Amino acid sequence: MVIPEARLKDIYLLPNEHLVKDSSGAPARRAVALAARQEKPALQLFIGDEFRCIEYLQAGYDGFMFGGAAAIAPQLNRIAQHFAAGELKEIQALDEEIKRILYGVYGGKSIACWLSGLKYYMVRRGLFATQTSFLGYPLTDECRAFIDDYTSIVPER
Repeated sequence: MVIPEARLKDIYLLPNEHLVKDSSGAPARRAVALAARQEKPALQLFIGDEFRCIEYLQAGYDGFMFGGAAAIAPQLNRIAQHFAAGELKEIQALDEEIKRILYGVYGGKSIACWLSGLKYYMVRRGLFATQTSFLGYPLTDECRAFIDDYTSIVPER
């Protein structure tokens, strides 16, 4: 359910609202969240779009909150460290690595294997017991092959 932009700020300013996860990728919605934080400095803002991390950090968001983080946690930690140190060149290279990995896990730029690929990744890492998905996303041979290769080089937990 999409909340109308005109109502977002009112919701963000409610007393029990402490954080916002913004997966919209919409600059106007981002602007509303940042404006709400001007009035409510304790409000924490998190990006939920794996492919716009840098843009949102630079805009003033506090961090990341998305499922794909399970596959790229070390890179996200390094991005946060480099961002805090003002090392933007290092961040760009990590962002490109993140996109390459996530497009591989998700089945390319069409994101055809989004949830099924992520679940298969979690099974391969020993974090999930099943890759069963009720949403019907396919797990293509290409996606499976990428994940098999990627998990063979990722250290065990």
